[in-house]
Amino acid sequence: MITQLSDVANVKKEHPSDLFMWIGAVAYTVVYKVVNNEPLFPDDDNSAALIAASSWDELEQLLSSTSTAPRALSPTVQQSIFTSANAMSGMILFIGNIALVLEAEAPTAGNTLSSLAAVIKLIVVASVEAGNLLAPKDPIKDSGLKVLSRVCFGLDIATSFLGFTPVYGKLATTTSKFPDLLPSDGRAVSAVFKSLSLIPKLMVTSYHLYELTSEEAGAVRSAAIVGEVANLTGAVATISYAAAVNDKELESRQVPIGVMALCVDLWSGLLVADALIH
Repeated sequence: MITQLSDVANVKKEHPSDLFMWIGAVAYTVVYKVVNNEPLFPDDDNSAALIAASSWDELEQLLSSTSTAPRALSPTVQQSIFTSANAMSGMILFIGNIALVLEAEAPTAGNTLSSLAAVIKLIVVASVEAGNLLAPKDPIKDSGLKVLSRVCFGLDIATSFLGFTPVYGKLATTTSKFPDLLPSDGRAVSAVFKSLSLIPKLMVTSYHLYELTSEEAGAVRSAAIVGEVANLTGAVATISYAAAVNDKELESRQVPIGVMALCVDLWSGLLVADALIH
């Protein structure tokens, strides 16, 4: 899925996006096998059904708790999907944080790390959101905000493409009503768009946390809370990045870059912790 999304953004086939996916997936799979003495996805009918799913709708049907499909998957498999999606994303974030920092340090857009940083962010967004959709932990109950949550997923994916050079290169302008921004830098403009798109997501997160206060305590609620705290930490990292790349002075941008780096590490840790709660 990540490779297909990257193709849409005109990322070359030899781009290291697949490598980052393998690093995160293999790292977690090996650790899981050593600790639990069993594979994350055993060679059984459940795993075969996942592989055979030919569409997103079919995959959702297999994982739905109310599914009437003859091959509806067990809660154990759903937990494996949630665990692997979050753990892999956390490891990729931790490993890729240095690339994210160096990309933010670059004084101009179109630097060699731009596409790599964009791929890292796209992998994390797609994996975490897919895990939450396919195997949710105490999901939001309000019907209106549930729809908004789906919209936010689409926004996250769409705005992730703004990080690719062929895309943000078209966003640069020569004038702006905001003197503190860098309109001539498409990367800076795309970062502002990404930050603004967080507003509805933060609304959903806030209300979900409010809902969780009345839920019964347990591992499921704890996983949901940690997941939303991870979302908040990721939002701070996104806003800090926007502040950094819109700063004209390389010295003063070190402050938001430092905040971003710290938040990315915290974000990665929260994702891994979320994966381990069950």
